Amino acid sequence: MPNRAPIDASRSRTFGRMGYTMSRGCGMDLQVLKEYVEFAKYLNFSAAARMLHMSQSSLSKHIADLEKNLGFVLVSRKGTPTLTPAGQIFLETVEDVLFQLEKTVEKCKEVQHGHVGRIVIQDPLIDATIGNQSINAFMYFSEHYPMISIDLHTIRGQTSLEALNDGTVDIAYYMAYGDEAEIIEERARLGVTAFPMRRRRFAVWMRRDHRLTNLEELHMADLHDVPFLIPADRLFDDWRVVLEQASLAHGFFPKVNLKVTPTINGYFALNTKDGVVILSEAFLRDPRFLMRDDMVTHELADPDCYYTLFIVYREDNENPALPPFVERLKMAAAEEVDQGL
Repeated sequence: MPNRAPIDASRSRTFGRMGYTMSRGCGMDLQVLKEYVEFAKYLNFSAAARMLHMSQSSLSKHIADLEKNLGFVLVSRKGTPTLTPAGQIFLETVEDVLFQLEKTVEKCKEVQHGHVGRIVIQDPLIDATIGNQSINAFMYFSEHYPMISIDLHTIRGQTSLEALNDGTVDIAYYMAYGDEAEIIEERARLGVTAFPMRRRRFAVWMRRDHRLTNLEELHMADLHDVPFLIPADRLFDDWRVVLEQASLAHGFFPKVNLKVTPTINGYFALNTKDGVVILSEAFLRDPRFLMRDDMVTHELADPDCYYTLFIVYREDNENPALPPFVERLKMAAAEEVDQGL
């Protein structure tokens, strides 16, 4: 008989944890296959039975029943037990099958717990600085959840809520002005969970020769007769509402001048002679804004002139990758609060 090839014990060691039964037509129990692999390591019924914590007679009977179900002999019992040629081939295949099954079971467990899959997140172009938190979450997931792919999607022609509702994205960003608890409650009535990530102060980007640059302090009320330049894309509908609410809180309804800016870079090329641009002070620190020598930035001095940036997702979203990623974003937000950022 041919010599038995060495068995990779690392591939057979864990199979005993699986107690599944294969289809009746196969006539094989996975535990019996594991017993056969264990026997092949020793080619000794007594030694293998001790390792399996079972009697020698039970092991011998199990393998004999396996041979009967298969229709061919696995073990030659004449003298010192050896594997038959068919037994050797069967062993190699069983090792591969059990090894792959173990990997598949582990992968399915990962899927069940949201550790495998794909998650689509809105590209946070409206507030590029939020990307720091997202990048930290991406890096963490790349290390701890390598089988989860994360895709950034730039929303065009729809609001973040619409993108959530139609499944375009799993996570979006939502800007709002006002009491955070009320905003969270209002989103919840729409089936959306909102979690505050950051507060951002308003700042005004305007021409260097604009009359408002002469003011020692700039307040929201000073903008009552100045047009607000806002991109016409529906993605900025939430931002328009934010500015309307902030203006109303200071006694006026804003003049809005919609501008067609097909990309965020359109902001930097705006003809601003007809008004001012209001964005977050952090966003206006973008080096691209600083390239405009004809423009200056003034932060609004009113203590209530800020908005909150939320991450939002559908409560009924069943993507198993969503909970761990949201949790990581929340941790990133909490860490920034602790660091006073």
